[in-house]
This record gives sequence, C-alpha cells and structure tokens, in this order.
Amino acid sequence: MRISGIRKSKGEKLFLAVNNLILFFLGMLTLFPFYVVAVQSFAPPEDFIFKEIILWPSRFDFSYFRIVFGKASTIYDAYKATIYITVIGTMVNMILTVVTAYALSKKTLPFRKQITLFMVFTMYFGGGMVPGYLLVRSLHLIDSLWALILPGAISTYLVLIMRNFIMGIPKEIMEAATIDGCSEIVQLVRIIVPLSIPSIATVSLFYAVGHWNEFSGGLLYINKPELAPLQVYLRHVLYDATQLESEFQDLAILYAEGRYKPPSDAIKSATIMAATVPIILVYPFIQKYFVKGMTIGSLKG
Repeated sequence: MRISGIRKSKGEKLFLAVNNLILFFLGMLTLFPFYVVAVQSFAPPEDFIFKEIILWPSRFDFSYFRIVFGKASTIYDAYKATIYITVIGTMVNMILTVVTAYALSKKTLPFRKQITLFMVFTMYFGGGMVPGYLLVRSLHLIDSLWALILPGAISTYLVLIMRNFIMGIPKEIMEAATIDGCSEIVQLVRIIVPLSIPSIATVSLFYAVGHWNEFSGGLLYINKPELAPLQVYLRHVLYDATQLESEFQDLAILYAEGRYKPPSDAIKSATIMAATVPIILVYPFIQKYFVKGMTIGSLKG
C-alpha cells in the first residue's frame, strides 16, 4: 500500500487498523441510542408490549407522527419560535462575530491584546444564572424571543477561530486593496467575507445548533407557552405523559379500530425525531467547509 510514494510500515498499518476499529465502535455507541429512538418512532404498539428493546419494527406505523403534528399539537408554535431564534439569532451572531474578528485580526488596533485577554476572561468566568436573569428582566426582555438571542449574541471561542482564519489570509491582498483606496468596510465585505466562507459556514453551524437546542433560556425567560422553543416543548413531552395524553385529542380517532392506545414512549420518540432531524439535515450542505474552517481557524494564534 502506497500513499504519495511512501510505503507504510507494519506498525503504522497496525495503528491505523486499531484506530479505525476504536473509532468504529465509538461511532456505533454514539449512534445506537439515536437508532433505537428512530425505530421506536415507527414501531407499532404491540412491539412495545412484547419487546424490551426494539431493534427493528415488525411493521412501520406512522400514526405517531400524525399525532405529534395533529391539530391539537402545539409543536408548530415551538417550531416557529425555534426557527425564528435560529435564523435571526445566527444572523446577529455572524454579523457581530465577523466584525469583531476582523477588528482583532488588525495588529494596528489599539489595546488589541488587552481586549483579547478581556474576552478570553469571559470564557472562564461568568456572572451566573441570577445576574443573567436580572439583566434580561431589566432590559424588559422577559417573554420575548430576543431574550434567547441577545445574551449569547457573541461567542469568544468562535470569535477567536474566526480571527485566526482571517489572520491566515495573505497580507498582500489587504495591502493591494488599501493602495486601491478600499476602506475597511469595503475590504471586509468584498475581500474578507468571500475568502472566509469555510470559516463562516463552520461558525454559523455552531451558532445555529446552539440556537436550535436552546433550553435553559427558554425555561428562565419564557413564560408564555406559545413562545416556548422546541427543546422546552420536548421536555414537556418527555416528562409530562399525563398532559401528553390529554393534549393530543385525536388519539381515540386514530386508534378507534385497534386494541392498543399509542404508547407514550412511541410518541416521545416521534417528538424527539421531529425536533432533531431538521437541524441534522443542515450539516450535509456545509460539510465540505466544516473541516477546512475548523483546522485553518485553529492553527494560527
């Protein structure tokens, strides 16, 4: 076996084989719970009675998804809230992150090191839950979706990744733009942003996943059920089976001709799939940028 004209030794081959085997088992351990939940969301009611762990459904039953997305379900309000904070929040995050990273990449920025150290300090020390709640309340953001966007409008870690990526762009390009009379804003919009697409895609994914999985902020700052994000709704489904059965009024209609009532575990699994799959589908579209954005953004400090 040859790679770039170099023959691998037996030790290297053994290392790669063991490494691939370990990664394979770790991957299977990670995917197995998700696989079980996915199977349970399609398994018929009798499978939950006769099987402790359902590895494959005896037949596919899509009734649970009709229940989750039925007329009596409030999941649509949760979707609206989550999509809003994911789209608007990610846009706000990226605007602030790109501008901050571009400024910190300039070695001529006054107090550049001090500003960077101050931002890094916030990665390790924070005010905590109570000061955060008092701040949001003082800004009159309780029961507002902006309470889930503004407190985390910028991430120091992602700013540093973005800054390092921008610092890797050849200086000659920026110098040529300056000689041509381009202002800082023009350089940022027309040069930095197009050249930083891999890093922007990667950082955007981190922000989007964070917003999609918003949970603690929804519990603390949102009291109106119609504004609760998807993860708070998912908690409601997982931990309140009694209210679950009374909430979906079309259970009797769907199972009027059968002997079984839909198992709560099946409806929970279907709800988990409905909350998880949409954000997973985003990853393949930016996968080609992901590795490049992370590796290049983490090399230069």
